[in-house]
Amino acid sequence: MADQPAPGADGDFGAAPPPPPGRPDDKEARISASSRARLASGQKRSVRAPRDDTDTDEEQQMRMLEENAKRVRLDDSTDVHNKKTQPSMSEEERRQLVEKQQKAAAVDKEMEAEMKAALISVPQFNLPAVDKMTPEARAKQVEDAIVRVISGSQMLQKFIQHKRLLTSTAGADRNNAQRSRVTSAEVTTGGARHVLANGLTTNSGVLEDGMIMLVRLVINCYIMVVESSRAEDKQISMDAASKWNEMHACVEEILKDIVDAPRERYNLALTLLYEMWMAVVITDPDLANTPDKPKCEFTVLALYMRWCECIFEAIVSESMDTTSNRAVAQNTSSAETPANGVPQPPQELDSLILDFIKEAPYIPPGLLSKIEPCLKNPVTATLGFATLDQAIELRPPIFQAGLTILLTYSVHPDRATRIGCIRTVKKHYSMSVIMEKIEKSAVTSLQFGVNAAIAHSKDVEEKITRLFSQVNDTQDQQQADSDLAAKKAEVLALRKRADQVIDGTLVSHSELLLALSTKNTDLLLHVFDVYKNAPSAVQIAIRRMITPLVKSMVNTPGKIIPVLIKFPQGAETLALRIIFLLCADSSRVPSRELVMSVLSMCATRNLDGNFIVFIVNGMERTEAVNSLPMIVKLLNGTEGPRTLVRESFTRLTTSYVGRPSILSPTELLMTLHSDAVTNTGNCAMEAITVYEAMRKPDGSPMYTTPVFEAALKLLVDQEDISPLMLQTADIYHRRRNGPTGTVVKLLHRLIERKVWDMADSVFETFVKSFWAMQPGTLALIKLIPADALKRIIDRDQRLGDSIKEYVSKMPEKSRKTYKWLLEDSKES
Repeated sequence: MADQPAPGADGDFGAAPPPPPGRPDDKEARISASSRARLASGQKRSVRAPRDDTDTDEEQQMRMLEENAKRVRLDDSTDVHNKKTQPSMSEEERRQLVEKQQKAAAVDKEMEAEMKAALISVPQFNLPAVDKMTPEARAKQVEDAIVRVISGSQMLQKFIQHKRLLTSTAGADRNNAQRSRVTSAEVTTGGARHVLANGLTTNSGVLEDGMIMLVRLVINCYIMVVESSRAEDKQISMDAASKWNEMHACVEEILKDIVDAPRERYNLALTLLYEMWMAVVITDPDLANTPDKPKCEFTVLALYMRWCECIFEAIVSESMDTTSNRAVAQNTSSAETPANGVPQPPQELDSLILDFIKEAPYIPPGLLSKIEPCLKNPVTATLGFATLDQAIELRPPIFQAGLTILLTYSVHPDRATRIGCIRTVKKHYSMSVIMEKIEKSAVTSLQFGVNAAIAHSKDVEEKITRLFSQVNDTQDQQQADSDLAAKKAEVLALRKRADQVIDGTLVSHSELLLALSTKNTDLLLHVFDVYKNAPSAVQIAIRRMITPLVKSMVNTPGKIIPVLIKFPQGAETLALRIIFLLCADSSRVPSRELVMSVLSMCATRNLDGNFIVFIVNGMERTEAVNSLPMIVKLLNGTEGPRTLVRESFTRLTTSYVGRPSILSPTELLMTLHSDAVTNTGNCAMEAITVYEAMRKPDGSPMYTTPVFEAALKLLVDQEDISPLMLQTADIYHRRRNGPTGTVVKLLHRLIERKVWDMADSVFETFVKSFWAMQPGTLALIKLIPADALKRIIDRDQRLGDSIKEYVSKMPEKSRKTYKWLLEDSKES
């Protein structure tokens, strides 16, 4: 206590650092505690006068001695008080305390003796270098090493057998209890235990140490043999007839023990593999002695690869069992409603396989193929492709092998497995190194699927042909009709099953290419190539197959337009399907880029109006008017083309957000009477008929009667009268029950414009309407000159009798104008 420094001379007691903590009987600690208590209570300590610079060292020491003396007296008084307050110990307690002190002293003496023994210097043992030994000494060294390996393996084998005996029956509960004592901090996500600095696990024992030592002996034998071969420049025999075969058999028990429990022996397995790999690096750094070469089955590389393969197979099997058990448990728990109503989260994937791939010193080329059983089982498929996904990222050397497996299972029949592998492949598709390989695999898969679908379609058609070729001439007509109906039903069933098989085949073999097409749309050209030569059943399936992809590009049609304008000849229906899907939503206006591209294709390739039906609502007014004849030409009297024409009429006359309709209903009807449309022949009149017959969902006419009346009024005043105008008026009169007066007014206007001097087609329709609308039209003869009236009667002889009858009923004064008509009738 005398050497303790004095308090600070500046009088700031709180600024001095507190003394270090001590035991309860430490006086210095108690003094510090009392000082801290006094400071906390607010009491002030007397401030000592500042030190004078003229004070000598002796005066400073005297002051320190006085303060320490005061502290000692205070501590003594405190000890006396504590002794008085403590109860006295009994004799038994005093005796037990003495025994404990004696035992502690004995342990301390034993520890001191062990430490002294460990510190005793021992003579250093140096193994002579192999190249400095004689050949006989080298051979003797290898021979002795092999003997030690065989002897050690026999002892280790007994140890392993004894352990298995314990764990099989009575020792099972004890081992389970021992495993349960391993804390969660000692186990990784994959179930493998952490490794200490010495390479052993946190709960490893004598058995694991013995295994490691035995493997190290074997590895050292290999190293000695290689070094001896280098020193003597000759190969030492390591064939099956030598003792090396016996030495290999010695370590099989270790491998078997690891394979039996790969999760528990995971770190032991890694340690042994690293021991072997170090020997490979020392003895064969260029990996020249690969197992596929002759006379190399007992090399250290062959030993490593065999161990690595066996251990990896066991790890995969263990991980698959764990995943399957978790799936069963999760399905069971999900079937039961949780107490709190909250569903349980999905189980995490077992990472034991991934841990081994990441941590193994070297992965043989074909090792990843052992993961394929995971991908074949739908329950463990997620474990397979998720592990490969991370493995090829974290370990680049296995990238190609892992990618090959993923590509192989990208056509798996199970959709979940297939989609998982495709997503993983697509994730790495952007890498330029493997892009070509992935694209080639996708195209090959597509061609294979199409060929398989074509072959199946041909087989079905042959079956149908054979079915109808079986004719029984002895049957009566009723029986023949019954057999024919049965055959037709069987054919329908055959085609339905064939469609399902073709769809499944195409989808499973094309999804990879379609998924990659979202990043590289040029791949769709391969779909066009296989489409153009496929039979109709396969083409229909391909159009169904491509639908989801095209729908995903509706908002970004610019991605697929470059492919669309390059489609090969013979694939027009597929291109048309793509255009339809891009414009299927009639409430949206097609992009200008798409409209211009389709119009350009139609102009350069001479395509029909099917390609522009669904883009008309994205055209300018002039473009729509010029394109309407192409659409009208589609009509051929069947319902299919009529549906397309109705769709185009609807899109042309619909208003969109921020943009009015391209044509009003009246303008559309007038456009249908233009020369360009009229020149389409019968299609023009059929288009007008379709226009009139269009109905709203409630059954009311799409285009009302005022629309017809306005259009006819404008048409009759045009410079060039359309020959279809009066036919439209006739349709309006017959189907809409329009008043006769409207048609009569049109005829009256045509008479005023001297219809007999117009085109012959117009004059002919005028005569027909004149006949159809009588007797309301007979009064118009008063406006027709005699020569023109003669031409009308000559054009339709039926009008002669009607007009003569009408004239005969006129007043005599009025009949004089038509004297020629009456005279002709008398002569006749």
